[in-house]
Amino acid sequence: MNYVFHDVKHILQPYLDYFPSHSKHHEDHPMHMRVIFLHCLHYNIRLNEYKFVFCVQSGRLTRFVA
Repeated sequence: MNYVFHDVKHILQPYLDYFPSHSKHHEDHPMHMRVIFLHCLHYNIRLNEYKFVFCVQSGRLTRFVA
């Protein structure tokens, strides 16, 4: 995952099958998500739609505090 997302480390911190992304401004988040999804499409990475959580400012996700 580090190889696939090496150029977007400023918005994504991949860890196994968990991809926490972050944006400083709410307006930038859709563009950042598009970049991440294009990387997944290019490298044929499948995502589980039931595990998506979008636009969470902070909170507990899968035992981690985001």
